[in-house]
Amino acid sequence: MSADHDDQNLWGPLGALLHVVYEIDDRERMLTRLFQGLREVLRFSSGVFLGIDAQRLQLREGFAFDCADSTLTAYLEHYAAFDPYVLRGPANFRINQSVRLSELIDDGALGRSAFIDFMQTVPYRHALAAVCGYRGRPLAAFCIHRPPGQPDFTTEDGHLISALAPHLGRSLALRAWLAHHSARESSGLLAFDERGQLVFRDVAAERLLEGHDVVELFEILTRKESPSMVVLADQHYGVERLAWQPSSLLTRFMLPEESAGTSALMTREVREALGKAERGMIVRLRRFEQRHDLCQRLRRYGLSPREVRIAEQAIVSHLSNADLADRQHISAETLKSHLREVYRKTQTRNRRELILKVLGLKRDGA
Repeated sequence: MSADHDDQNLWGPLGALLHVVYEIDDRERMLTRLFQGLREVLRFSSGVFLGIDAQRLQLREGFAFDCADSTLTAYLEHYAAFDPYVLRGPANFRINQSVRLSELIDDGALGRSAFIDFMQTVPYRHALAAVCGYRGRPLAAFCIHRPPGQPDFTTEDGHLISALAPHLGRSLALRAWLAHHSARESSGLLAFDERGQLVFRDVAAERLLEGHDVVELFEILTRKESPSMVVLADQHYGVERLAWQPSSLLTRFMLPEESAGTSALMTREVREALGKAERGMIVRLRRFEQRHDLCQRLRRYGLSPREVRIAEQAIVSHLSNADLADRQHISAETLKSHLREVYRKTQTRNRRELILKVLGLKRDGA
């Protein structure tokens, strides 16, 4: 019964720790609360969290809990090369599986190691760590310490960290994904009925269009040559008109009020209303990101990486050919040769036509 009670004491708080991992947006605050909550379950003196550059398999600056930030700097600049956890090599990483320091090196070898100097500055004698990751990609190293004189971490302690690690890995992957897409200003969605009345816009569209006139947007989009980019109050937006489909979740907003509320979903009035819905407009909108969007569009024409860089600079820099050649560290003749190839692949004749075409102000074949 005592063993069952101890097991309940150990695993009961896991739910609270998972809440911290997933629900607190600020990373430093999340890590602080995580270490604090973990300390209520496992006795430890300090802890560290170090990010991992998955592309380079390199440790990065991170977060220190109850130990000086300067110890992280010293570790990354010197002592990491002697760390038994690092020396086991990436082939032996067990993603989201905890490992005790004592499983990697015995007391005698540790006492002769240069790493003991670092351990004494923190200070700690026992460590329990895990490489947290997602889908096989290491994202962070998580480690807690106990000082000399205290017992080593137990197998049960390790099981708890192993249970927590994959959730921490998923949380880190989700945060990275959200940060990337927030930086890209996630696209917003709007719906207009056949009369041009705005009947729906999501939160992203509301944020993107704050202070702008949606009536002007509708008028621009209903012109004969509907553009793929619009300008509202000097702000450029990429736009895409989406055809209404019977499977659209926006159908309710495209119907007249009297038809939308009917209980007979296939009455003649509703069928007629659905026919009118096809004349409505659903628009995907996003803020135009000059460098990212230009390069992405240029690649669609089959330009080489060098040609993409030159074409992008030709569009945004307003430099002369001579100055542009200097910036690219190539001769003027080489630049002209690259530009001729850019014009050939994009079916344009000069910079002006290239700008109009790539920015969506001139339709292909016009």
